[in-house]
Amino acid sequence: MKWRFKSPTPMYAAVTPTAGDVLFTGDLKGDFVVLRAATARCYTGSTTGGPIAGGVITYEQGGRQYVAVASGNSGGSIPLPGSATVVIFAL
Repeated sequence: MKWRFKSPTPMYAAVTPTAGDVLFTGDLKGDFVVLRAATARCYTGSTTGGPIAGGVITYEQGGRQYVAVASGNSGGSIPLPGSATVVIFAL
């Protein structure tokens, strides 16, 4: 194991790696987590307003890169509070 990231809550969200040495994930507090893949250095994240227990995607549109994450209650097998929301960040 090269490194470990410890979250104050369980981590159910998937981890999305990028070619730019950045990983995206989230925790059940609703924090969107951005990590450097080589060192696990945590960059400033953002609170989404609901728990993150699903996937994170990244895509490009019009020459700009975006990252989208689902937060809140998605109606899955894990009961999560909050309204289901998709939060999109522009890079």
